[in-house]
Amino acid sequence: MTMEAGTPEIGILDRVTLPRSEADPWIERLQHQYRPSAEARGLTLAGMWQTRADESDAVEVVVLWTLPGPREFFGMRATSHTDAVTAWWRETDALALSRERRVMRRTDGP
Repeated sequence: MTMEAGTPEIGILDRVTLPRSEADPWIERLQHQYRPSAEARGLTLAGMWQTRADESDAVEVVVLWTLPGPREFFGMRATSHTDAVTAWWRETDALALSRERRVMRRTDGP
């Protein structure tokens, strides 16, 4: 398998578990508050999903962001410590039952 030119090399997977009543408002805020600044830092929203969490009254929201490569990832990281971004995640942590972020580099196997 060969990677096509322009295919994102970096994926950032956010998994946020929220009380069911907070999931839709959080997604709305992500779309209107966080997404524009994320895109300005070079992130592309590749997809967002909801799934049932282990707790019956909770929802896990899975968000996948992409970046073209390692250089863009480190550039994004250098600009992600603004007051607005820090406040966004602080507010999320106040609501969330749990939160996890994974950074992944694309690999192509045989």
